[in-house]
Amino acid sequence: MKYRFLIITLVASVLLCCNNTERQQNVVKVLVDSLIEKTRVERDSAFRNVKSAKIIVRQYYDNANHVSLPFKEVMASLLQYTGIKEDSLNYNMIVRIDAMGSALGLNYETVGYNYSGASLRGSVTIESMSGEKYTEEFNETIEPFEKIFRRYSPNDAPFMCAFNQSIQTLIKSLYKPFGITPIIISLKDPNYWHCNSSAVVGKSQEAMDYDSKNNRSVNNMAKEILNMIHISWRQTESAKNAVPIFIASLKIKDQDIDNAALVALQEITGKNFLEGHNYNVEKYQEWWENNK
Repeated sequence: MKYRFLIITLVASVLLCCNNTERQQNVVKVLVDSLIEKTRVERDSAFRNVKSAKIIVRQYYDNANHVSLPFKEVMASLLQYTGIKEDSLNYNMIVRIDAMGSALGLNYETVGYNYSGASLRGSVTIESMSGEKYTEEFNETIEPFEKIFRRYSPNDAPFMCAFNQSIQTLIKSLYKPFGITPIIISLKDPNYWHCNSSAVVGKSQEAMDYDSKNNRSVNNMAKEILNMIHISWRQTESAKNAVPIFIASLKIKDQDIDNAALVALQEITGKNFLEGHNYNVEKYQEWWENNK
């Protein structure tokens, strides 16, 4: 009987936690949607009222015929920061992504010629129905590793690592048509698209060091882009108006989301409201009340 009561209590606690998390996620979504609507005026006039987009991806890998990289899925995910949904039938904007890649190799003493590197180049074009276009280009190379421990064909080459690097260009492509706000909103996102070169070349220190350096999250890439395109982005109205989003994200109580939101708040407010190992949400709320 005691065990049964314990199970019921545990289930109730989990359900309550899930309900609270879902409720807080909805709060974040409402705040994001509100900020997107509030800042539509920032956008190029040709893109101001866009609600849906068709994403067209053309990709070709000259010596790796089984490779297909998730450009469409990632771009659709990034468009959420603009309030635009992917729709191939009813759309009022087109995103064209062209990518070409090659597997790169070396002649290894013990296993012969193998493909432990990859190159990826291409462009992202965002086009309005009136014909206005903005294009960003990417050109990424993963040099072949010095040591590998088994054979690898062109299809096994680390194209995903090169793709990981190109995501920064996909994020940057949002700036000219949509302004700075979508990129600031993306600071809340801890998502990774993992580069696992050690799966290709074996768990060498070289490969693991490379993965550690290049497995970057969306929020880290977004911060780099913001520093490049607008050095004073922390002082913009868009940044200040995004603070409630990051405060609400902290209340989701997910470690990855917490870390992303906390870094964003520290960047924008210039404050580090940590008490021991815990952050003080109320202090960030107080900063917002005094500075909005």
